[in-house]
Amino acid sequence: MIAKAALGGLAVLGLLTAVLGWQLLSAREALGESRQALDQAVLANDVNQETINQVTMTLDTCIADRAIDEQQNAIVVAELQAAAVELTTRANQVRVVREEVFRDPTCNELGSLDIDLLCPAWSDELRERAAPLSTN
Repeated sequence: MIAKAALGGLAVLGLLTAVLGWQLLSAREALGESRQALDQAVLANDVNQETINQVTMTLDTCIADRAIDEQQNAIVVAELQAAAVELTTRANQVRVVREEVFRDPTCNELGSLDIDLLCPAWSDELRERAAPLSTN
């Protein structure tokens, strides 16, 4: 009877060893899959970190370029404002001259104009036209 019990115990021990061995193999396989997944995650993390570094450098470059553009725009705006002031000044000067040229002169001012000096051809024409009138 002891032999049967020992044989039964040995059979149970063998079955238990087989089950535990199978679980060990399954655990090692799962461990291998987990290590492979971890390696892929590490690789993906490295690639993502490199991408983040490149995007950060590109963004820093864009920010620096934007600052330079703002400085150049400020210079251009200042130049344009100076040109606008100069053009306004010139427009006022032209307006003053235009008002002087096209104002209504008095009879005395018209009488004191030297037409020969202003336009000799016009004064000659006026003399020729006035000559027949003065003989009548």
